Amino acid sequence: MDANTSIAANEAAELDALLGGLEIPDDEIVATQPVSDVEETIVEEPIEETLELEATDDTILDEATVNAIEAEMDLQETRDEIYGSAEATETELDPEAVAPAAPAKKKAAATPKKERTARISVESLPVDAFVLTSDIPDDLEANKIAVLRACPAQKKVKEKFDNILTSIHQGKAPSTYIMDCFRFLVAKGGEITSLDLVAALRSTNLKNGASTYSEGTARSQVGQIMALFPALKIAARDGNKLTLNADSLLAEALKGLLNPATAPVEEEVA
Repeated sequence: MDANTSIAANEAAELDALLGGLEIPDDEIVATQPVSDVEETIVEEPIEETLELEATDDTILDEATVNAIEAEMDLQETRDEIYGSAEATETELDPEAVAPAAPAKKKAAATPKKERTARISVESLPVDAFVLTSDIPDDLEANKIAVLRACPAQKKVKEKFDNILTSIHQGKAPSTYIMDCFRFLVAKGGEITSLDLVAALRSTNLKNGASTYSEGTARSQVGQIMALFPALKIAARDGNKLTLNADSLLAEALKGLLNPATAPVEEEVA
């Protein structure tokens, strides 16, 4: 008895002991067969045999067939080289390098800049620019020197002094402050006091055509005009009163520039 048969007998005995108390009808009992009697079925897997074809005299190709095969192979190699070259070329090409350049945008035409007249110094003006009245002096060079020496030393007054002479020489209106004060002098019949001139500047909106003068600005501008107009012989001063000079060539020029359409040369800082 081998080991398998012994184990099977023991298992059968244990099963009989467990089922000893059970009553099983004879017709339901199934006959069993010892393990040793069961034939083992062995399934053999087919072994694949690799058959090697041996060349014989019958497999040798004739020369014409060999030449045809070689020609076909050469043709195929040529095709592969052509197709491979084409694919490499397409792959190596840089799309950005061959892409057509975008057309340059046209720049908008630049707006021509407004040319500003170059500033000129009062000293560079010709001698006839210093003829202040209809009484023309004999020595124009000496007259020019005398007019320049008569210029007040105060900085703001000197700036207005230069501004009137250079602007009128160029046919342009001087600063807004000068034009406003001269306008009120003419409007008052050629005579105005400093207090009336201050009040006139404060009560109107003629400065730049938009805003009034502050109290401080009005007084400061009137003080400068009271020194400026007599120095250029535009008006004579008597105490706190100015009287328009009928012989003044500069006064005549300023009257011609009172047209509001005529813009001043610059807006002077108070």
